[in-house]
Amino acid sequence: MSSVNSEYRILKVWPFWVDGIKYHDQYLADKMLEDNVYTHFICPDYTPPNYSAFSSESDKNSTYNVSFLKSFFVFGKPFPYDFFGVISKVRLFKPDVVHFFGISNFITVVVLLALFFSNYKGKIVFNDHSDPNERKKGLKARFYYGFFAVFFKIFIRGKYKIIVPDDSSFNEIVRRYGSGVMRNLTIIPLGYDERIFCNSNPSRGKKAFVLGFAGKINEAKKLERLVDASLCFDESVLDIKIAGLNLDRLSQYQQSLLDYVKSTGRNNIHLTSFISAPSELSDFYAGLDLAVFPGSISITTLEATGCGTPIVLYNSISGLDHRVSNGRGLLFDTQQELVSCIDFFLNAKEGSGIDHNQIASNSREFSWSSLKHEYYNIYGFKG
Repeated sequence: MSSVNSEYRILKVWPFWVDGIKYHDQYLADKMLEDNVYTHFICPDYTPPNYSAFSSESDKNSTYNVSFLKSFFVFGKPFPYDFFGVISKVRLFKPDVVHFFGISNFITVVVLLALFFSNYKGKIVFNDHSDPNERKKGLKARFYYGFFAVFFKIFIRGKYKIIVPDDSSFNEIVRRYGSGVMRNLTIIPLGYDERIFCNSNPSRGKKAFVLGFAGKINEAKKLERLVDASLCFDESVLDIKIAGLNLDRLSQYQQSLLDYVKSTGRNNIHLTSFISAPSELSDFYAGLDLAVFPGSISITTLEATGCGTPIVLYNSISGLDHRVSNGRGLLFDTQQELVSCIDFFLNAKEGSGIDHNQIASNSREFSWSSLKHEYYNIYGFKG
């Protein structure tokens, strides 16, 4: 399907909002607008503390609108209370599809009930990126998960398509809600914007070997692994760039990482501020020979390979093979394997070279321009 043959509207329901940072649904909104598909986001007026340090000014050129709902908090999670305001927004926007991001969010409860009472007749779809590595424990968590297990059983099970990005999320949803949910699950991988993230630096192969990381620097990213691996190489061999500090208010982990780098006595490890602008992030990745992700991951791994940069990726969850397929990178499990992976690409550059153009080409199947059609098929949009 090259495009859709009429105007469609999608209401995306999100559990939070971070100004200045785009995630998968915001990129999809950009791409779908090319086909006369309009997106409106609705979410609590809330930014999680671990994201707020990285937020910036809103994108004034965004292709979508956002409505914020006032909330109170239950177990530290926002619970929107303007129920009738949600009904009003649904009737005003008249969406063809309501697409929820996340099952176990209180806004999901509020909006799903609002759709019922507003007699909504369009399609309802869910995305869920549940990660077993982020599974919470304790009495509050047990009550929270238990509540949503009951909610899922009554209001969602067997009724709606649920999209997950990989095998890990697939298995986590099955663990939470039972094997019966499998018939409603569909895997659509995450993607990247190929217009922004492309191989724009053909001269990088002539420079010294540059490896790096870009993203929110926090404990989950395990960047000390990258620093430790670099110590296995002569200082003159590698140039290491790590972007992701919040220089206005360093977290405890960020400060400890800075202190650790300083204690190594190395001058080839450079830490800089967080990059939020997609064009600047693209320039960063296009300047690397190798991108390393030693901890938790996001769509930045796909953005890096879109720029023609191979990646070395910690095998943190199942189903990551597609992120490194067709020569786009390597997975590692142990610290020694991380060192070996870096050495592999270092030798590749010194030998026949790293084919950045081929890596960029092999990544295009994961572009949002390609993946949006899988969403159209689920939405029932006709082309």
